[in-house]
Amino acid sequence: MKPVISDKGPRAEAQSLRQCEGAGNKLLMNSHNDNSDTRKAAENPASSPDSAEIPRPTVEEIRVRAYEIYVERGRIDGQELDHWFQAERELTEIIGSSSG
Repeated sequence: MKPVISDKGPRAEAQSLRQCEGAGNKLLMNSHNDNSDTRKAAENPASSPDSAEIPRPTVEEIRVRAYEIYVERGRIDGQELDHWFQAERELTEIIGSSSG
């Protein structure tokens, strides 16, 4: 991967990185407060139809990829959740295809 040269400077890059990380933390917090059937099945995998654990990317992997997407899209602020979800989706597909 080529090094990225920022027009905004290191302070703006650090802020954007914190925003991506913050978006991921909000998602994690919301998932802990979710009382849906999906969460219950995840807590008790034996009760789900397919009890095999689905490999998931780590928060750090998602954070790094979300930042890469932010850079690739021209460092436009305000799209942190979009970047986070895209990163999570991409990494989940990669992990799923390599484990299956």
